[in-house]
Amino acid sequence: KFMELFPQALEYIKNKCLVIPNGIPETWFDNLHQEKIQRDVINFVYQGTFHARKNLLYTVDLMDCLNVNGVECKFRMYGAGPEQELIEKKIKESNYSSCYSMDSWSNSIEVIKKRYSEADIFIMLSSDETFGISYIEALASGVPIVYKKGEGVDGFFEDSEVALGLECEELEEDYRKIVSFLKKTGKNKQKTYD
Repeated sequence: KFMELFPQALEYIKNKCLVIPNGIPETWFDNLHQEKIQRDVINFVYQGTFHARKNLLYTVDLMDCLNVNGVECKFRMYGAGPEQELIEKKIKESNYSSCYSMDSWSNSIEVIKKRYSEADIFIMLSSDETFGISYIEALASGVPIVYKKGEGVDGFFEDSEVALGLECEELEEDYRKIVSFLKKTGKNKQKTYD
């Protein structure tokens, strides 16, 4: 992104710079090999601010799409922010309102790790994301991630059983990609969906 903003600087610095991603404390890797509990319902989790750029309204639409097509899921959001009331209103209007929960943000590594231990997939479809340390914390907890292509950790991972990038432009297409991702991760123990 820096190079896009300052293309004239490219010839001077392209061979003199290296991108080093953010790191996380070693405590995130304690109990890394704990077995995940297999559940009938797929638990998605988000931890962050409730801003428009985080695309939580689109994420709620995506969760509704999964549920309406028979992929039973829950979505837990941890945080606060200016879009909280809009998100709450959208959830109340959903036919699957009981599948959503919202709670406050925590800075405690132990609390966040517990939240991730109860999750199957971390999802943050954030636009204008510089890196997104939450993705790395989730991965360190053994939780696969879903992110927006072209943002945050995009480019560090290929679409696989641990990471999936979505375009966030076409709901049906993103739904199909999520279903395929759930099959790869082994999280979808339910019937096969088309």
